[in-house]
Amino acid sequence: MRIRIGPVPDHTGFHPEQGDWRRLKEPAFDRLLLLALGASVLIAAGVWAVWVALIRLHGTGDHVQIVLSPKTLLVSIAALAALAVVHELVHAAVLPRCGWTSATTVGFWPQKLTPYVSYDGELSRNRHITVGLMPFLLLSAAPVLIGLLFAWTPSWVAFLSTVNAFISSGDLIGAVLLVVQTPRAAIVRSKGLETWWRSSA
Repeated sequence: MRIRIGPVPDHTGFHPEQGDWRRLKEPAFDRLLLLALGASVLIAAGVWAVWVALIRLHGTGDHVQIVLSPKTLLVSIAALAALAVVHELVHAAVLPRCGWTSATTVGFWPQKLTPYVSYDGELSRNRHITVGLMPFLLLSAAPVLIGLLFAWTPSWVAFLSTVNAFISSGDLIGAVLLVVQTPRAAIVRSKGLETWWRSSA
């Protein structure tokens, strides 16, 4: 696993023009961020609404009063930073060998304020989609399901689950684009911000 500060690596060893590769139709990165922002609000609002309903259903709200202070601000920032790191590591964990190969890059792009995981290799379409969806499923959907089944609804879990849903919108958009544009048996590979695919045959 490589750690990188800077743009998503271009994977210069991959030359899609030399094979039967087709480029996925995706919005430009800046436009994707705007689309993701709008989707983030809707997705996070939906997840939060479910949490509120669960808390009312089970009567388990802990009603913790948060006093704004430098300490609570620092704790909140640290918690959000840790969530972002865990989110990206969950992506990586679904990659071959749980991401512990030189083909996996976990990075942060300061100019775009964007963390990311990039994989320099081929993946099946379904595995690529799973890589994209896993942080949302594990860190947002699973806590909601646990809360529903076991009446476990601490406010900090609800908050982090909702924030994770907010930052998962780009992943969800990417998964939808793959489902709509590629066949189930497709092979997918990334080159920088571009996504390419080909038939597995």
